[in-house]
Amino acid sequence: MSVNWISPKQFSELKDDILCLDIRSEQEHLQSHIPGSCLVGQHNIALVPNESLLIYCQSGIRTEMLSKTLEARIKRTFFCLKGG
Repeated sequence: MSVNWISPKQFSELKDDILCLDIRSEQEHLQSHIPGSCLVGQHNIALVPNESLLIYCQSGIRTEMLSKTLEARIKRTFFCLKGG
């Protein structure tokens, strides 16, 4: 499965159909987050229900690292937010 990188604009069009996961720290999440997103640690992502996912962090570095792991482990659609 390949990583599906999407822009914030593309996300705004899909947001009602995917589960949005914030993989940042709790402190970062409390400072700001995408409305409706769930705070999920990088190591707990496998416990998330089997549906389409969007993962994001602050700058995209953690998202990119996690996406490589997810490619090999999960059998569902997931998206990564460009730039974060």
